[in-house]
Amino acid sequence: METSDCRPVALVDAASGRPVTGVEDLAVDPASGLVLLSAYDRQADPGTPGRAGSAGLYAFDPAAGAQGGRIAVRDLSRDFKRTDPLFPHGIDLLPGTEGRLFVVNRRYESGADPAIPVTVELFDWDGARLAHRQTLADPRLCRANDLVALGPEALLVTGDRGACGGIGLLAEDVLGLSGGHVLHWDGDVLRRAADGIAFANGIAVRGDRTYVAATRGTAIHIYRTADLSDADAGPAEPVGTIALPAGPDNLSWDREGRLLAAAHPDLFALFLFRGRWLGTETAPSRVLRIGVEAGEPLAYAVATEGESLSGATAAVETAGRLLIAGAHGDRMLICTERP
Repeated sequence: METSDCRPVALVDAASGRPVTGVEDLAVDPASGLVLLSAYDRQADPGTPGRAGSAGLYAFDPAAGAQGGRIAVRDLSRDFKRTDPLFPHGIDLLPGTEGRLFVVNRRYESGADPAIPVTVELFDWDGARLAHRQTLADPRLCRANDLVALGPEALLVTGDRGACGGIGLLAEDVLGLSGGHVLHWDGDVLRRAADGIAFANGIAVRGDRTYVAATRGTAIHIYRTADLSDADAGPAEPVGTIALPAGPDNLSWDREGRLLAAAHPDLFALFLFRGRWLGTETAPSRVLRIGVEAGEPLAYAVATEGESLSGATAAVETAGRLLIAGAHGDRMLICTERP
């Protein structure tokens, strides 16, 4: 399936009318049809009034369409934000009777306790509302980027780099070291499950295979899920690698069982765009459809040079539409199928 007719839309909080900026990740609830998203404004200074309030977890019905180029989204996280900082990054939804939403929470964005700069939040999800269930706090989550549920109380979490900050993090960035890794949580113990990944980013599971996006490695590494989950084993080795023409970000599945990857064809342009260095206002984006079986071709779903959306971080397919978001902008793309 190729897509066309991509329209940029703005997102606004249905209650306050405030813009929702910086959508990092998307998840679809197959039962309700709702799209859940995580967002916070990366461009605003941490002390900007209202920045924390606009950060959060939101939901909308894509079938309702856009009105006047805008989509009203409902804040699911108001109750949580009354007592805790919430700057959500990667998310994953486990639907069903024991519905869960798992969220990487970059609390350090609010100046929270630097000893626990990142947590994973577990929410119960009933198809309409979130209720906070548990906080997973561990210093090893300091570079948590994305996650995928293995069950109601089991997770795989990617860490994009090995160092938590300071000179170690700077050295990784400058020297291009592969400190990215995967952590496994079994409901009790958090352990290192894989390492040596060039900026571990998105992660997806299908059967006994786990797919990890290596953004700087412009590849997706394939692991046996059982190897990553084995509490008695050391870090797992990949059983395969898919080379890509762009650096993959978050991952999801399309209706034909292919991986959907938001991807960055020019990582230096992305770096300039994220920091608005040298007056850079755009960065190219791709959405790739990646066959995971041997011999399946790779296809472009969407390619943009930044005129409609820059730095795409997530893409999901639902109700005949492809939704694309970017963490460093104020728009989302809604694309429809060609006849």
